[in-house]
Amino acid sequence: MGNRGKPRTVTIWDLTSGTYRTLGSHAGSVTTIAFSPDGKRLASGAYRDAINIWDLTSGGFRTLVKANADEGFTSVAFSPDGQRLASGIESRGIEIWDLRSGSSQTFLLSSRNNMWFSVAFSPDGQLLASGVGRNTIKIWDPTSGSLIHTLEDPHSIHHPSPPGRSIAFSPNSQRLLSASANAVEVWDPTSGDLICTLEGHRTSVLSVAFSPNNQQLASGSMDHTIKIWDPAVSTHIQALEGHSKEVTCMDLSATGRLLASVSRDHTIKIWDLTDLTSVTCIQTLEGHRDYFVWAYFSPDESTLASCNAGHVSTVEIWDPASGNCLHALEGHDGRVSSVSYSPDGRRIAVASQRGAILIWDTTSGSRIQTLDDT
Repeated sequence: MGNRGKPRTVTIWDLTSGTYRTLGSHAGSVTTIAFSPDGKRLASGAYRDAINIWDLTSGGFRTLVKANADEGFTSVAFSPDGQRLASGIESRGIEIWDLRSGSSQTFLLSSRNNMWFSVAFSPDGQLLASGVGRNTIKIWDPTSGSLIHTLEDPHSIHHPSPPGRSIAFSPNSQRLLSASANAVEVWDPTSGDLICTLEGHRTSVLSVAFSPNNQQLASGSMDHTIKIWDPAVSTHIQALEGHSKEVTCMDLSATGRLLASVSRDHTIKIWDLTDLTSVTCIQTLEGHRDYFVWAYFSPDESTLASCNAGHVSTVEIWDPASGNCLHALEGHDGRVSSVSYSPDGRRIAVASQRGAILIWDTTSGSRIQTLDDT
């Protein structure tokens, strides 16, 4: 994945003069990135290397933690107040950092046979959810580091869940969704109770998302469909059809009005959820010989970013209203491995498997900062 230890330098460019200055380096493939809630910092985790915290105003950085040999960081997540950072570490566990002091606040060990695929703070910052292996979610108190609940997938005995199963908190932090073999599980993260199991997909569920009003949720499956559910009555409201292959990724806009679904049929569909009794597909985005792997709305819903599965990936910025491609962001070194919008939607950070991180202006399509090889 990495370039055998060759350092990746961090460079910030002045787009007017064309001059630059070197800021720092990563020595391995960048696997995960995340903006802080205020948009002033960026966290990046790299395989066989480290987690760096970048100051996007000054261009400086500091290394938070180093990985052991043959280990990497699978995910990073800022707490809602921006004062803590949680990281998932291959085969080792979760580390929670106090970013004010730079010290490790707590270290949560796991079995060497487990893989920590994802970490997510609840929107109120009171809980931390972690996906481990195929069938388990753990709920932690991020302040004390104590384990609150272990949630086991009841379907896993007969139908193993896909690796890296999708998890998502509701906006009010009162529910947690998890993608299962052919169902969606809705949990109470405080009590650890399984509230309901939403069944109806024929094969594995690959992605889940909650609406901003906490009242509906969406699921995408390998059976080529998306279902919109009312978890209060455990029934689906709409089954959205139109993709010819599995739905691998979904994203709901911040208002809940639009849903983007990504499929291996080489298309992204944008659905209008204004009237849940008559959901319509308003745009189908296509044009790649390689299938799309993800798509995410900007926080203000004005743009949609997508990426294809090519050997050298291009990130597109789309206008979801017209379906027009506004910008094609090129120049990434190898496949894109992670992406993150800034909270104001004006910047997008893109990480590639070969260690580079590029930060783009989504309005102009200009490259603002570069973390790249020299």
